Amino acid sequence: MGRILLVDNDPVSGYTNERLLRQMDVTEHIDIANCPHQALEWVHKNCVSRQAENCFDTIFLDVATPGIDLFEFVEVLYFLHKEGTIHMPRVVLLTSSFSPDDRARAEAFQVYDYILKPITQEKIKQVLLK
Repeated sequence: MGRILLVDNDPVSGYTNERLLRQMDVTEHIDIANCPHQALEWVHKNCVSRQAENCFDTIFLDVATPGIDLFEFVEVLYFLHKEGTIHMPRVVLLTSSFSPDDRARAEAFQVYDYILKPITQEKIKQVLLK
């Protein structure tokens, strides 16, 4: 799966999700950002087109993370990608509920997938097989 970035302001959830991914042995490299702003800094630092080998392959983004609307986060990623600044990672939303409006917005931004919490090995496998 390549490098993974987990974005979650809850350290317990971040640790639990990291542990699950490590148990599944899907990647050797997992970073955890505790806020979207930190995640955007890391993406900009690691996904600059000329350094694409350092880019995160997948970003798991907790929908309830405060600080920036999740769609603002995804919009910034797509803007940076369109202007050729970054290599675009897959974005997987982690959510406890997903309204039809949120689903439509996610599709408009071409979000790779979403997982209803709690995440499980089966749900991760479904994302990996997509």
